[in-house]
Amino acid sequence: MATPYVTDETSGKYGSRAAPTIASDHPDSSATTEKAKKIKNLKKKLQQMEELQHPTEAGEVNQSSKEQLEKLASRRVLEKELKDLELRL
Repeated sequence: MATPYVTDETSGKYGSRAAPTIASDHPDSSATTEKAKKIKNLKKKLQQMEELQHPTEAGEVNQSSKEQLEKLASRRVLEKELKDLELRL
């Protein structure tokens, strides 16, 4: 059985085989996009923490700033949030 062609509504000519995409076909696509953005942002933050942590552990940095210490302290929370988001994606 052949796949029917979709008719171009304005000209009446035959177009592609694919049916037009309707917004209701993917109702949660914007939510998925938001989750993907959040995951990317969390991975970026964790990468920055990793970059901060290595010089601190190696003794290259004498004293970390308050902001750096706070960032490193929140690592586990961010890792858990990332894991939860990836499981729901």
